[in-house]
Amino acid sequence: MEDTKRHLREKRHQRLARLMGEAIRKERHALNWSQERLADAAELSAESLGRIERGEAVVTYPRLLDILYALDLSEAACVNMLRQDAEYRRAAI
Repeated sequence: MEDTKRHLREKRHQRLARLMGEAIRKERHALNWSQERLADAAELSAESLGRIERGEAVVTYPRLLDILYALDLSEAACVNMLRQDAEYRRAAI
């Protein structure tokens, strides 16, 4: 039973990482910014940003805010990502 819960939690985390990464990439492209430019503005490495955008890394809330502020987006953008994840979880139940 615990293995099933752990697997579902990991699957949710991976889904949220992909969702956030896609949203960040979309906003970066809308500004016509390179990964290097956004990484510099958010004070993280381009390699880390690439991993985040590909959904390979779960971004922490403080780091997410750094990225959103660098993109000049509001906290509402973060809430929207979390809302999408919540809708996904409800549909999976």
